[in-house]
Amino acid sequence: MFISIIIPAYNSNYMLIRTIKRIFKILKNKKFEIIVINDASNNKLSFKVFNKIQKMKNVSLIFNSKNLGQHNSTIKGLKKARGKFIVTLDDDFRHDPKNIIPMIDLMKRKKLDIVYEINTFRYSYIRFYISKINQILLNRSFKHLKNKTTSSYRLLTNNFCKKIILKKNYNPNLSCVALKNTKKIGNLKVKYKFNNHKMRYTLLKLINLHSHLTKEFLKNF
Repeated sequence: MFISIIIPAYNSNYMLIRTIKRIFKILKNKKFEIIVINDASNNKLSFKVFNKIQKMKNVSLIFNSKNLGQHNSTIKGLKKARGKFIVTLDDDFRHDPKNIIPMIDLMKRKKLDIVYEINTFRYSYIRFYISKINQILLNRSFKHLKNKTTSSYRLLTNNFCKKIILKKNYNPNLSCVALKNTKKIGNLKVKYKFNNHKMRYTLLKLINLHSHLTKEFLKNF
């Protein structure tokens, strides 16, 4: 079993290194690769971080010449992934890699194309309510989603990845692309506070995501 882990990164700090070290610990007995996409970062700390991870075993680094955003950077990583199972993670150490194996087990058991880890811990009420509204829009736009939830911590099969990256017109939201192409969706529900560091998924990013989902909803109205 070969696993690919995709991490889009912009102006990353040492949380990215902690994330990668955690992956090494969790997957020490597995075959895996880690693909980090530097989305045109422009601060000194991120350059130090990328220099360090570039020297790590099983880690490859992709450099974007201009900022493409989280979703397009993730798709760029998916194109390079060789694993039978492909995981996407944020770079801020908010996701615990220990759930990669349980996600794979769920995917195999239920023969799914995509599994989302859903952490029910509330880091902030503003973030929670905007995420809730975004999820309602997703459910309205994609009726087959039903009671399922999405997140940036996802597991996909290699075959399903090949299917979605062949699409010529990418929606800015990767979950929208995925949901348009499968009904085989699963959730691994967990609850944990993994990292006290400041969350990098800002309110502005959530609002931008909300606007993309609103457009998607209006298309199907």
